[in-house]
Amino acid sequence: MAEMAALLDIEDPPETTPVRVITASEYDSVMQSCLADQGFEVELPAGGGFDIQLPNDQVPSFRLAHYECEGTFPVHELYRRESGPEEQRREYQWLTEVLVPCLSEEGIDVSDPPTLESFQSSYERPQRWHPVNELLESMGPARVSDLSQTCPLDPPAEVIFGEPNGPS
Repeated sequence: MAEMAALLDIEDPPETTPVRVITASEYDSVMQSCLADQGFEVELPAGGGFDIQLPNDQVPSFRLAHYECEGTFPVHELYRRESGPEEQRREYQWLTEVLVPCLSEEGIDVSDPPTLESFQSSYERPQRWHPVNELLESMGPARVSDLSQTCPLDPPAEVIFGEPNGPS
């Protein structure tokens, strides 16, 4: 939690007690509910994450609430680790076997994917291959966000990392 406190610029973070360890796919909805319980209504945009508009004087309170929610509902350690070659292979497989065909069914063609080896060798680069990068350039963010309702743009973390076998 020290990294989270530093990220949120909280100098003296409070103690938190985990109530329930969550999966990566639960994260957005659990954080939305927890933050609402603390007085912050956040929206969940189609692409994931959450949006909130705050006056500057409420930002420190929001950061503290976010920190407390992260400590109360921590994401299972399985989903916090770095992607290795096997996880990268699973992501590539999902992108090429699930996302690209879904886009095709919607009448949207994307360029041919790179080889698995090329995908893995460029994995840490900001512009690694992902059909969404191409779509953002050709369609714009609003249309891509709409499209994400039909074709999820990223694989569920459970596909990449597997299911947790127990509490962490």
